Amino acid sequence: MAEKLTLELSYTPADFFEEPFEYRENDYVVEVGNGRIVATFSGVAGEHIESLSREIQEELNARFLGAQLVNNQPYQLSGYTTTRTRPDGTVEVGISVAATLRMSGRCDAVVLDAAGNVKGDIRRERIEARKQFALLASKYRKDPVVGSLLKSYNAAITDLQNELTHLYEIRDALAKKLGGDADARSALGITKDQWSRLGYLANEAPLSQGRHRGQKIGQLRDATPAELDEARTIAKFMIRAYFDHLDSLASAGPTHTV
Repeated sequence: MAEKLTLELSYTPADFFEEPFEYRENDYVVEVGNGRIVATFSGVAGEHIESLSREIQEELNARFLGAQLVNNQPYQLSGYTTTRTRPDGTVEVGISVAATLRMSGRCDAVVLDAAGNVKGDIRRERIEARKQFALLASKYRKDPVVGSLLKSYNAAITDLQNELTHLYEIRDALAKKLGGDADARSALGITKDQWSRLGYLANEAPLSQGRHRGQKIGQLRDATPAELDEARTIAKFMIRAYFDHLDSLASAGPTHTV
């Protein structure tokens, strides 16, 4: 029989995805839910198992980073345990080391019309949006700009004292990739007002979480929740616009480059 590998991880918060799901690739299936991840590889030659194990870890991290955009919620992925069953029936178990990130919360609501019928289920919409962002992040995880954008957003969540600085990195990375501010706005469908507003909050407003605090000593104040929410919303819109941009290039054919 072929060698078989099962890779298991845990994550917190256990309701990060709110409901279980699974996805399949050619050589493995991954089940995610309730704080546990199980990836099962089968029919894979021994020399390919290690590379597939690394690939799935990269894929999972991309999915978590993408999902993180929806509810602004950091996560913790544990180290992983691998169970290798060899063709002769012997079993080998390996364990890796974990990394840690901070956690936060969220709220839910269901919108009803005058007759009491459901018009909008925020939880369901959030779950579906999270799945979509996770899928896109995984799909384009090898694009270096995508990696940079997601890491900057993650840093904004985990390094709150510099949140606006990290969110601005998203705008800056897109401008550098797409030929400057005006070309980036045009390619991504971002208005000048949105582009400028993030720049103002990160660079000009006298905010403690901003980029030029040293120039505004004596004037600094903490950003309000509304200002931080506005900056996050713009940054997430920019990331989604870049995903859409990559989709459009992929649809246009191989002669186009990213």
